[in-house]
Amino acid sequence: MADTGDSEARVVVRVQPNVSGLDRQFDYLVPPNLRRRLALGSMVRAPLHGRRVGGWVVEIDPDAALGAGAESLGVPLKEITKVSGVGPPRDLIELSAWAAVRWAGRSRNFLLAASPHRNVESLPDSQRTGRRPEPTSPASASLLADGGGVLRLPPTSDPLPAVLTAVGTGPTLVVTPGVDQAMLMGARLRRAGLSVAVMPDGWAAAAGGVDVVIGSRTAAWAPC
Repeated sequence: MADTGDSEARVVVRVQPNVSGLDRQFDYLVPPNLRRRLALGSMVRAPLHGRRVGGWVVEIDPDAALGAGAESLGVPLKEITKVSGVGPPRDLIELSAWAAVRWAGRSRNFLLAASPHRNVESLPDSQRTGRRPEPTSPASASLLADGGGVLRLPPTSDPLPAVLTAVGTGPTLVVTPGVDQAMLMGARLRRAGLSVAVMPDGWAAAAGGVDVVIGSRTAAWAPC
């Protein structure tokens, strides 16, 4: 979020704490010196019950600030103390809220899956090549042209042509049964001249932009 230069203007953010067993969100003020680095999805630290905890910014300037009730009782909003780094983009934040309702779970668990394992200060430039390497799969091309579907392959069949066909349509997310398969497929895709981010270590590159994001099941929550 850009700093407007008006230190008097209040900026309120809604934060989902990264605390086990706590599925509530709290409102905080953003001090002027942190506004330039802060954005939706930013990973921050904020005071909660006498200690500083990590969390995610899930709303900026919410329409109905939860802290309004506390302030009306003379209890001022507390300030976030640090912007730790880049976090999940808007679409994954919205997806986590939907998934928490759909599966009666905690949004914190989904946000954890959608976040980098280490602090990411900034995103790298896009590494997308736009290449459309061969070989491709006619069956996959037909499915994609019709809006998608299920492609059944024999156990010994090579999935690479199906993946390359998908890459020809734009940035592609590939989910494999395990990390080993993801690393092997990632190496083959790089040899084909594509930019690849293998999750979870490749989170920053995936968020910055690559041809293929690949990983095991939690890669379904990777930025792409």
